[in-house]
Amino acid sequence: MTSDKYGNIAKIKTEIANLDKLIGKEGISKERTQQDILAFVSANSDKIAVNDLKAVHEFNDENYRIFTFQLDLTGDFNSLQQLAYNFEKKFTSSKIAGMNFYTEKKNNQAEVLHLKIIFQNYENNK
Repeated sequence: MTSDKYGNIAKIKTEIANLDKLIGKEGISKERTQQDILAFVSANSDKIAVNDLKAVHEFNDENYRIFTFQLDLTGDFNSLQQLAYNFEKKFTSSKIAGMNFYTEKKNNQAEVLHLKIIFQNYENNK
């Protein structure tokens, strides 16, 4: 019977780890997550600049709390693509909900390539 309890505990821990991979870790403050996102950008590319970082958006319903982070980056295509891949595969503080490449041209200057990444974390309200 005791080994069944330990087996169940191990199974539950594995399930929690798998859920963390899918929806982002619980128990990390939104400020810490935002700092982790910026630290990950600095550690993974020196050819990318942060163009904009929106304030954290928080949505609550009866079951969940959702934090949304929007990051806008500029750089060359290969560097932005590699960073997006690294975020998808290696970043554990939050999960990518969406991303979009786009170009912007200001005042007859050369076009600048942007990558907007939207991250989300879900927390249980119960």
